[in-house]
Order: sequence, then structure tokens, then C-alpha cells
Amino acid sequence: MKLIFNAFVIFVLTLFIWMVLFNRNPLKNVETYKVYYGKAFDNIEISFEDYDLMIIEPSHYSKEDILYYRENTSSLYFGYLSVFEIPNWYLEYSNKISSEDYLKVDNEFVYNRDYKNYIGDIRSDVYRNILLDEVEKSIINKGFDGIFLDTVDWIDYFLEDKPLLSDDLLAGYLIFLDSLKEAFPDLIVVQNRSFRAFEKGAHKLVDGFMWENYSRDKALNEDIKKTALLYKNQFLYHQQIFVLSHDGQQSDEKFAKFSHWKYYNNTLSSYGIWE
Repeated sequence: MKLIFNAFVIFVLTLFIWMVLFNRNPLKNVETYKVYYGKAFDNIEISFEDYDLMIIEPSHYSKEDILYYRENTSSLYFGYLSVFEIPNWYLEYSNKISSEDYLKVDNEFVYNRDYKNYIGDIRSDVYRNILLDEVEKSIINKGFDGIFLDTVDWIDYFLEDKPLLSDDLLAGYLIFLDSLKEAFPDLIVVQNRSFRAFEKGAHKLVDGFMWENYSRDKALNEDIKKTALLYKNQFLYHQQIFVLSHDGQQSDEKFAKFSHWKYYNNTLSSYGIWE
């Protein structure tokens, strides 16, 4: 019995050393965060100070704004980037993209009817370079700490009906991530969704992963494989996991804390309006 107890103590100590002392993740001290795509308002730095990490829309802020926030708060600031969807309102960006660099399926442009955005073709060298240029212009040059990569889950949407296209989009995305890390090695990277991309290589190229529209019930039932994937990467790669709920159920938060995931209830309205 004593031998078993000693072995257990050694195992726990080894696990502690691996999980804590060898954790070099730049996000390891982040406990609270918020996603806010609205514009700046008076005394915004006071509100931002409530969160260890703020994910914001970079077009609403100048280089001077970000410098001021970083000097007057202890928060990290991440700039938003839509990897696949091309924002219909951002004409300065969309005008750089030619028709050849939009994604087409069966000779039809792919279109998100909910948000009225066309989809870029991540397989294109030209499109990937436009993305990198946008990162440098809107995120690096403005002094953000990191980047939040959104709309990556278009890779997953094609998996069932068009698996070969999904594979090609995944390959293009991983090339983009490699280029991003090579060009901006100090930039902290968080990817939103696309569990397939995360599993197939992105986990080695990003610092954190967000599960947007997370719920405990799904995490323990139809999405149990996704939950296991996150646990695996927490341990092996010290990934920081963020889970964002739209419903704010107490059980969602409780399970997130049990799993050492960073939880926040971001209602759909609070993306654009400070609540």
C-alpha cells in the first residue's frame, strides 16, 4: 500500500511540474476575457481593465489608442481577423481581393447569407498574402499583443459533403498559420472553432483555442470527442482553452471551471454593445 501511495505522489508531482513549471504559454495567466467588436467610448480603458484579455475589432482603434490602453491597463489586447469570410463593410480590405481569390464551389461563389459575406479562397497564395498584409497593417503596426482568428470553421462545414475541398482548405489554412508565425513570431495567436483544423495541425501553431457557442450539455454528449480533444491538448501542449457561451447557464460555467477552461457569457448583443 505504501508503495502505491509513493508512486501516486510521484505521479502527482510530475504532473504538477509538467502542467505548471514547464508551461510557457503566454496566455497562462489569463483568467478573464471579453469579446467586443463595438467602437471605443469614453473611459473605455476603465472597462477594459476588468478583463485580462480583450478581443476587439482593430479598425475601430488607432495605434495611439492601443498604446494608451496598454500603458494604462494590465490587459492583453487582441485584434480580430476574419480568415475565411470577407467583411462586407470593410471596403478598403475587400477591394484588394480579385474575383479569382474568392472561394467557388460548382462555379458559384460561396456566400454566408446570415452575415452577407463572401468567402475567400485560403488555397490561393494571393489571398493568403492579402491576409498577412492585413495582419501587419491592422494588428502589428497598431501594437496589439495578439490576434484572434475567426471564421476558420468553414473548413469543417465542407467536411461531410465535400471532404476533398475541406482537406484543401485545411492545407491552405495551415500554410497561412506557418507564414503568420514565421512573419510575426512574437504575436500571440488564438483560433476560434474549427476543431478539425485544431486537431490536424493548428494546435502546434496557436497559443489558444476558443469554443464559441459552447454548452456543457453538448460538451458531455454529442460533442464529447471535441471535449476530449481539448483535454488532450491542454495536457500535451499547454493550450489555453476559452469557452464562450451565449446562454449563460450556471452549469456551463461550472463545468468550464472544472475543466480549467476560461469561461465567459458573451450574449449576442454584447459583441457590439458594451453590457
